[in-house]
Amino acid sequence: KGKKKKAHTQNRNKFTSSSEAIGKGYLSKAEEQAYSYEKGFGVKANTDKALELYFKEAKDKSDFSIRRLLWFAKQGNIEAQYLIASLYGYGRIFGYDNKRIAIEWYTKAAVQGHIESQLKLGSQYQHSNYGIDKNLILSAKWYQMALKGGEDEHALGYMLSFVKYRELYDAYLYGKEDQENKSGGELYYSKALIARNTGLGRTAYKLLLIAANDGYIPAQYDLAMRYQILDSLEWLEKIVAEKRGLSAIQLRKVMYRLGEYYRKYKHEKYAEAVKLFRQSASLGSPEAQTKLGDMYRDGEYFRYNETEFFKWYTKAAKQGYAEAETKLGICYETGYGTDIDLKKAVALYTKAMNADNAHAKYRLVFLYIKGQGVKKDLEKAKKLLREAAKEIPDAREMLKKMHQIDNSW
Repeated sequence: KGKKKKAHTQNRNKFTSSSEAIGKGYLSKAEEQAYSYEKGFGVKANTDKALELYFKEAKDKSDFSIRRLLWFAKQGNIEAQYLIASLYGYGRIFGYDNKRIAIEWYTKAAVQGHIESQLKLGSQYQHSNYGIDKNLILSAKWYQMALKGGEDEHALGYMLSFVKYRELYDAYLYGKEDQENKSGGELYYSKALIARNTGLGRTAYKLLLIAANDGYIPAQYDLAMRYQILDSLEWLEKIVAEKRGLSAIQLRKVMYRLGEYYRKYKHEKYAEAVKLFRQSASLGSPEAQTKLGDMYRDGEYFRYNETEFFKWYTKAAKQGYAEAETKLGICYETGYGTDIDLKKAVALYTKAMNADNAHAKYRLVFLYIKGQGVKKDLEKAKKLLREAAKEIPDAREMLKKMHQIDNSW
């Protein structure tokens, strides 16, 4: 049996054309099956299945399977190009090892978006395999293309596992291996921004930490404001303690965020939270101004004080902050902290509504139904109620009841 099998293998490598190999019965069962899949003989045509079977046989140095793969590759089939490249790389084609041709076929497939070929090229240029010169820029380029194609895990795995960490990231994130104009924290902050823009969130975070620990203020601010509070807390507290290198707008945002964290989760630091709100508000933060208004309105930390919450809502509303405009509108509608003025209430609600504030829309519904401060307009009221109902449970309940009374709602 062994001699018969060997003779069969030798015969299927001695033919001048595919038709001769088929006609004289030189094909293995797997090749016959592959050819059937290729041509759709007796089965539904399936090129992928045919290529898979041809590749399996080609690794046993079957000329027929190799030639079929080459034919597909020359027709532009990227999977066949990848498989042919692999065979050249393994030294399985026509009895010799040609790494240069392997690189050519990998490149043909890679430029058409074949991710495995992109990863392969990234690795070859990274390690100077297949007789090519080491080139971290080209290596990074192919890894980046694989990342964009969706192979985040594998591409990053290659980068992190097989290379000197810093060396490849310099090439990947910067496009060149030296940066004479940047150093220290500024350098790593620049890299972090590039990493983030190319979808490498974890890498961006690691690079930001390097920059922030080097004392680079923009990186510290980024960490303080962009990440979950427990990841940001150290940097929020550091910035508030040092108060250097940031604009007033940036500093007030940091103060407000830290104040909110203390208020919600660190009750022993409640007084510190109020202090931070006041400092942020004094720097013009509409969020902090509105928060102070809420605290005076709700009797939280302070005694209930209509004059105070009206004052703080007014400050924030003057900056166009929709939440404050809505709350100030309620003051004018109900007479809290000021005289009732329905026209002012409508004007404030309308400004907030134009900023897509659902609560302002809901307040306007009642005024349009009653014709208070504005001309009665049921169609406008219906429209606003439908919009408000998308976000506010009370509005949904009202819409349901109104629809039961009048299905035009």
